[in-house]
Amino acid sequence: MIGGRILDGSALAALAEGSDYMRSWSAVAAAHGLTLYVPGLALAEARALRPESAGLLDIFAAHPEVYVVPDPDRLMRRDIDALHDRTGTWDPTAAWVVLAAKARGWEVLTRDAERLRRLDATITVDVLP
Repeated sequence: MIGGRILDGSALAALAEGSDYMRSWSAVAAAHGLTLYVPGLALAEARALRPESAGLLDIFAAHPEVYVVPDPDRLMRRDIDALHDRTGTWDPTAAWVVLAAKARGWEVLTRDAERLRRLDATITVDVLP
């Protein structure tokens, strides 16, 4: 089975800000054939909040180990809505991250574990320093 990590918007913002930890994860993924799964909404958040780094984020997104899913498919949209209904929240990006991590059994790279845990307290995260 191919392994990997799910990246949320805060992890991508950290990358844009020059995080050594995120750069290391990118190198580890490339060296070991791991996949870095990026929901399109997470990439959009990072681009919106770090517009000066859009070029860097685009280069990162083009790496072969990075799998950017531009839009959630019909089933993912249904699952996002169901998660919102269960939790009484509205955070499509975090919901997509949580659901993708659960489906793959992968950890999430994030700076904001509480955002994800509002939706699922059992989510496994690797909190960026």
